[in-house]
Amino acid sequence: MKKRFLGAVLFAGALTAVTTGCTPDGSVSVTVSPAPTTGAASTGTPTGGGQSGDGGAQAGDGGASTGTPAPTAAPVSECTNGQIHVRAENLDGGNKNYNGTLLIFETTGDASCWLVGYPGVDMWSPGDKYVHASRTQYSAVFGQNPDHSWVTPQQITVKPGQPAHAVLENTVTDNGRPCPISHTLNVTPPDMTATQPVETGAVHPCSVVIHPITQ
Repeated sequence: MKKRFLGAVLFAGALTAVTTGCTPDGSVSVTVSPAPTTGAASTGTPTGGGQSGDGGAQAGDGGASTGTPAPTAAPVSECTNGQIHVRAENLDGGNKNYNGTLLIFETTGDASCWLVGYPGVDMWSPGDKYVHASRTQYSAVFGQNPDHSWVTPQQITVKPGQPAHAVLENTVTDNGRPCPISHTLNVTPPDMTATQPVETGAVHPCSVVIHPITQ
């Protein structure tokens, strides 16, 4: 009669199944079956190296940029002698008792600069006298701007193709008597020392006022 039993043997650190039985001739047979493996343990070494998501260094993952930063614009400084050219245009305020002149301040080069305040304006008057324009913020006719608006003096940036302006005005009579006519103004931009002769259509050197620089 055959007898068969199952057992387990711990062999070399591994669980091994052992099967024994009797053969027809009375000898004993032993069959050893190795325990099934569960897969090799990971060594932590990635295969294929440098793949995305495996911890390898990737381009664009926070490394230092090699691009050149964009240059910053140079700060705009106050206009100085030689940077501004002045010319004049006549203004029509619709009042025959007043004359108006628009002074235009343009850059002489490619650099921008800023102006603030009142230009100095003088003109010839009979008797070899010069009349100095009084500074004022207010006007009965022209205001500071062609749209007749008034604002306090502000810092105005003069850019190539974007000049600044100031309004000059005067009365055409003095106590009922006609005022003389002057065709040349001597204009000094704010905070400068260089005076420029500016030709204009007609300025009467009576009650002459100048308004602040505006855009």
